[in-house]
Amino acid sequence: ADGLADWAVGLAEDWPGILRWALETTVRWGLTGFAYMLIGFLVIPLTLIVGAPFLVLTVRRMERRLGEVTDRRDRPGWLRASGFVMSQTILVTLVIAFGGLVLVPILFIPGINVLVALIVAVLVNGFVIGLLAVGPTLHHRGVGERLAHLRYVWRRRWPTIGFGTMSVLVLSIPFSPLRWFTIPAVFIGAVLLHRKFPHEHEARAQLP
Repeated sequence: ADGLADWAVGLAEDWPGILRWALETTVRWGLTGFAYMLIGFLVIPLTLIVGAPFLVLTVRRMERRLGEVTDRRDRPGWLRASGFVMSQTILVTLVIAFGGLVLVPILFIPGINVLVALIVAVLVNGFVIGLLAVGPTLHHRGVGERLAHLRYVWRRRWPTIGFGTMSVLVLSIPFSPLRWFTIPAVFIGAVLLHRKFPHEHEARAQLP
């Protein structure tokens, strides 16, 4: 940011001092703000990708403590389950990123932009985090198709959104070491949430 700010000021050597100062400040703080925004957007997906093998183990340990409901022979392997969490996180992150680009023009419309930002922040982010959190539990029980996960969670969208929104608020606390505890806690909470859903056979989640 400092290097680009100096470069921008160098292009404006003939400008009055106050304008050069305004340009330098705008470039420096604008780039810094963008960097923080990018880090804030990527920190959770990167944490999930790096921590996927451990999160799978955490979910499976929790399932064993609560009592297994599926045959071990129907359970996908640990490496396969870890790869699923990683790929699911990447896919959802890309969908959110491209969806954000579509919403950018709307954010410049006064009045509507506040409503859109609120809906995206609460409903969309809550649903997405809930989908990611419940994913390892469903995969552990033999539901391996992504559309099946989406249908399963969509049928229980309001509990999922409520759980996901609270998770977003906890994960948004600006203290990175805290995420070592909060992210596993979210996945443990997703196991408990799934146990609270009206029980039907998991295979039904794969039906249209």
